[in-house]
Amino acid sequence: IKGIGKGLVGVVVKPMAGVADLVSTTTEGIRNTPEYISRRRNPGRLRLPRRWTPGTAVASFDRRAALGMTMFHRLAMAQGWALGTDALVDHCAFHDALHGPLVLLLTHTRAVLCRVRPTPLSTRQGQAAPPALALLHSIPLQQIGGVRTDAGRVTITIRPPARSRGVPCF
Repeated sequence: IKGIGKGLVGVVVKPMAGVADLVSTTTEGIRNTPEYISRRRNPGRLRLPRRWTPGTAVASFDRRAALGMTMFHRLAMAQGWALGTDALVDHCAFHDALHGPLVLLLTHTRAVLCRVRPTPLSTRQGQAAPPALALLHSIPLQQIGGVRTDAGRVTITIRPPARSRGVPCF
């Protein structure tokens, strides 16, 4: 009889203890949620924004193109250029003995030569941040007379500015 009594009591008590444990654990989780959210860090971007030109199909991610677009957008914002009127066509990085690392950005309206300023590594997985650029020259495409390559060198010929034939006003 003693065992049957314990069994009958256990049938009632065990589920009630389980419910009490469920309520206790749930309230502990609810209590700790704000602390968990405040400790969580925003991971930020995992990669650069994809280069995409309006009116074209979305292509697969290309790190080189994304890097060029990011550098161009940062430079355009720093210089106050209207991004809607100009778009990056391509870019090329090279090293010059006088200026050090350089980037040439070719857009629909201009050729832009920039010096690369060193930037520290970002904290995300040791990934290098896009370099900051310092503007050296911005040449409208209408002023470029020609481009010649020989022996690993690129020579860009700039047309002289058109002379004004107007009458000066004082």
